[in-house]
Amino acid sequence: MVRTEDFDFARNIRQIETLKVGMLSAVCEVYELMQNAPDGSEALGEALSAVIGTAQLLAQRVGLPRQELEKRVARRIRDDGA
Repeated sequence: MVRTEDFDFARNIRQIETLKVGMLSAVCEVYELMQNAPDGSEALGEALSAVIGTAQLLAQRVGLPRQELEKRVARRIRDDGA
C-alpha cells in the first residue's frame, strides 16, 4: 500500500522538475530575444518576468519563504551595484 507521504513526496519532486524545465525554457527565451528582439521589447519583458516568476515558485516549492527570497534578491542587487 502506498503511503500518502510517499505520494506527496513524489508529486513534489515532479513539480520541482517541471519548474526547473520551465526555468530553463524561460532563460533560453530571454537569450533568444536578447539576440533577435529590439531593446525594450515587450516580449523580452515577458520572458524576464517568466524567469522571475518561475524562480519564486521554485523557491516556494523547495521551502524558501517568499520574504526570504525577496530579501536575498534585494541584497544581491545592492551588493552588485545594479
